[in-house]
Amino acid sequence: MFNFLTIKIRILLTFAILSSVAIYYFSNWVSDSSRRHYLESAEELLVDNLIMIKKLVLANTKANAEVPDSKTLRQIFSKGDIQNPAAKIYEISKSETDIYAYLTDKEGTVIYHSQNPAKVGESYLKWRNIFLALSNKYGARSTRDNKDDPTTSRMHVTHPLFLDSKLIGTITLVKPVKRISLYLELSRNRVTRIAIGTLALILLLGFLLMRRIVNPIEDLTKYTEKISSGERPSLPKLPKGELTLLGKTIEETTKNLDGKDYIEAYIQGLTHELKSPIAAIKGASELISTENLSEDELKLFNNINRESDRMSEMVQKLLLLSRIENQNFTENLESVDLNKLIEELIDETKERYPSREIQFNSNSSIKLTGDRLLLKTALNNLILNACDFSDGQIQVDLIDSPEIQVSITDSGAGIPDYAVDKIFEKFYSLPRPNSGAKSSGLGLAIVQEIVQLHNGTVSISNRGAGKTGVVSSIKFPS
Repeated sequence: MFNFLTIKIRILLTFAILSSVAIYYFSNWVSDSSRRHYLESAEELLVDNLIMIKKLVLANTKANAEVPDSKTLRQIFSKGDIQNPAAKIYEISKSETDIYAYLTDKEGTVIYHSQNPAKVGESYLKWRNIFLALSNKYGARSTRDNKDDPTTSRMHVTHPLFLDSKLIGTITLVKPVKRISLYLELSRNRVTRIAIGTLALILLLGFLLMRRIVNPIEDLTKYTEKISSGERPSLPKLPKGELTLLGKTIEETTKNLDGKDYIEAYIQGLTHELKSPIAAIKGASELISTENLSEDELKLFNNINRESDRMSEMVQKLLLLSRIENQNFTENLESVDLNKLIEELIDETKERYPSREIQFNSNSSIKLTGDRLLLKTALNNLILNACDFSDGQIQVDLIDSPEIQVSITDSGAGIPDYAVDKIFEKFYSLPRPNSGAKSSGLGLAIVQEIVQLHNGTVSISNRGAGKTGVVSSIKFPS
C-alpha cells in the first residue's frame, strides 16, 4: 500500500505516529489523574473546614440542647457586610465563597440550610452521607444537578454532631465542582501545550535521527549504483558498525567478482581458441596410417590420440561449466520425471559399459521441477563415475521421503583419505583403477554446480561399515 514511500518518509511517519499515540495517551492519563487529585485535595480541604465549623457550631450550642439554635447558625454562616478582597489564584480571581452548609437533627431532617432555607424540614435520611454520619461515621457523596453534565456535580462531606456525648444531628459542607473544573481546564491546557511542544521536539529529534540513519544508506546505494554502471568509485565514509561492515563487504565482493569475471572471460576465450587446434590435431592423427609405425612410434601416436581426446573433453566441460555458472536458470524449467530420466541414463550406460550390472530401485513415481538437460548431465556424470571406478554391481536408488534423494552406490576401492576433501575441486582427478588415466577433473564440479542451481546438495563418501565402494547422493527439496 505504501510501497511508493521512500525509506525516509517511512521512518519519519512511523516515528511521528508512534510518538503522537504515546503522547496522546500519556497526556490523557495526566489529565484524568489531575482531576482525581484535584477532587481529593478539594475533599480534604472541605473536611478541614468542616471540622473547624463543627467546633464553632458546638461551641455556640447551649448545653443539653437537642439541636443547635437556628439564630446562632445564621450568625455563624451569615456573610454580613464584610468586604472580601479578590484573590488571584493562578489565572482565576475569587472574592466570594461557593461553599455552603446544612445541618440535620438526629432523625435526618434538615434544620438549617445556608443556601436554600426552603430545604428546612426535608428529610435527608435517604442520602448516603447523612445515613453514615448518623451511624457515627464519615459521610461523603457526589451528586450531579444534571446527570449528563459532570461540571454540575457537588461534593458533600458530613460529620455527626455530638453534644455532651449525645448525638444531636449532622453537619455537612458542600462544594460545587464547577470551580474545580476551571482549574482542571487550566491544567489540561498546560498539559496540551507541553504535549504539543514535546511532540514537536521528538519529531525534530526523529528527523535528525532519520537523516543520521538514512543518509549513509543513500550513500551506499549510490556507491553500488556506480559499481553496477561500470564505475569504480571509492567507498563512502560510513558510521562505524553494521553499515561500515556492509560497505566493506560490498567492496570486497566487487573485487572478487571482478577477478572471477576476468578469469571466466579468459577461460572462455582460451577454450574457444583451443577447440580449433585440438580438432586439427585429432583430424591429422586420424589420417596417419599406423601400418608402418614402429612400436615406439605407435605408443607416441596412441598417446597423442588419448591426450587430444582428454583435451577435447576438458574444453567441452569448461565451456559447459561456464554456461551453467552464467545462464538464467529459470528459462528452461519443466516438470522432470526422475524415474524415466534415470532409466534412460541406465540404458545409455549399459550400451557403453555392457559388462556392468546396474540395478535401479524406486518406491514411487517422482517428479522434480528443473532443467532436464542439466539434471541429466549431473546424474550421467555420477553414474559414469561409478562405472569408471568399479567393475562390480552399481545400484541406483530413488526415494521421496522426506526429500527427493538419488543415491548411486558402487563396489569399487573407494576414495583415498587424502582425496576426500578435494573431489569437488576443479581439475582434481583420481586415476582410474583399470587404465590409470585421469579425467578432466571437471565432472564433479559440474555436478555440484547443477545441483546447487536446483537448491539441492550433493555428497560423495565411502560406504563405511566394512563395505567397499562409494555412495554418491543428491538431495532436492520436495
